[in-house]
Amino acid sequence: MAKSLKVEVFAIGKWNGMTFTKHDLQAIVSAFHAIGSNLQVPLKMGHNDEQPFTDGQPALGWVTDLELTSDNKIMALFEDVPEIVYKAFETKLYKNVSIELAMGVDYKGNHYPYVLSGVALLGADIPAVNTLSDLQAYMSSDFSIEKRAAFTAVQTKQTYSSKGDDMDDKERIASLEAQVKNFQSEIDRLSSDLVKAQTNLAENKAKFRALEQAEEVRKEGEKRNLMETQLNSMVQGGKISPAMRDEFMRDYDDAGDKEIVMSAVSMLQRTVENSPAYFGREQAREKARREIDESDKSASDILAQRTREYMVKHGEKNFTAAKRAVMGADPELAERYVKGV
Repeated sequence: MAKSLKVEVFAIGKWNGMTFTKHDLQAIVSAFHAIGSNLQVPLKMGHNDEQPFTDGQPALGWVTDLELTSDNKIMALFEDVPEIVYKAFETKLYKNVSIELAMGVDYKGNHYPYVLSGVALLGADIPAVNTLSDLQAYMSSDFSIEKRAAFTAVQTKQTYSSKGDDMDDKERIASLEAQVKNFQSEIDRLSSDLVKAQTNLAENKAKFRALEQAEEVRKEGEKRNLMETQLNSMVQGGKISPAMRDEFMRDYDDAGDKEIVMSAVSMLQRTVENSPAYFGREQAREKARREIDESDKSASDILAQRTREYMVKHGEKNFTAAKRAVMGADPELAERYVKGV
């Protein structure tokens, strides 16, 4: 008595160098249902057309339904499976199945990437898909049928175009092309990441330079404020005039080396801080210049130089009188002169 059997026949994975996804399995199932009764998928012994025994039937059964399971496997319903096949199952002569696919099929104006064209029973042969359960696991679910209606006028080879007999080569080429496409996509992604990284690096460098410049401006501002504070302090103390302060500030803003101007202001502050009266701009400059010129001279030399300058400036003819006047104007110099410093 002919029987029916529901069996796992295919699963997602990489088989014979080709990768099959859930989408590919769904395409196989959809093509089977779209073509319908015009497709006759036989169950046969091995992947060849010479069956060792057929029980008088053109095949050992027919696939009448396909479905995609939740764990991404294809379940096939076989009908008209002869009793002799079950005896082979019971003796474990045949435990596995392997499908045959037609690829790139055109039929009645429609194109199908994959079409199931046969299912082979495997004995000693190792199936390419190694994640399927043994057929014996399904023996308890078989049931009897009374009759089967089949349309045998349309043969598989006559109905479908496989576009050549070198399908294996085309499969390999398609697989290689897919790998090249994936590699190119990965290269494009990495190139895009590299461009983004280079852009980020340039932006970070620009930000870092901006921060450096801002820090330089901040430090420069602190130096300017310090010098301005020193000058304002001398103005408030009546040591220099506001005009002299403004002149120093202009010198600072225009100077290429601002440290020189700051040093001059510091020296001026030391010079005038002990002065009891208002110190004019010219006086301050003269005193600062004199301190610089006299820094390495003795009190006697300084007094002699100032005495000569006094005589020229005031028209004094008497050296002794001019000397007394200079000593009277600068008691500190007079004291150093007396001590011989």
